[in-house]
Amino acid sequence: MTRKTMWTALISSVLTLRVMLLVMNSSSGEKQIERKLERRYPIDDPQFARSMSVLLGPTFLAGNEALAPCQPCAVAAPAMASEAA
Repeated sequence: MTRKTMWTALISSVLTLRVMLLVMNSSSGEKQIERKLERRYPIDDPQFARSMSVLLGPTFLAGNEALAPCQPCAVAAPAMASEAA
């Protein structure tokens, strides 16, 4: 092989690799939602809680509640102030 042929082969290989990587990266890797799911139960229906328990893992128990997160400073500041005194 001549030197010119080797350079041509090398350059064409590199360009082919770059184009292939560009095409692979531009294709969507995430699955798209194909259909919209219908709502079967309102949120306050007990069947909704059972369905969510099956999907998310541990079952919902009576008495469990979700609260809005509190501000860390409002909780930590009085506790730190009482320890400092």
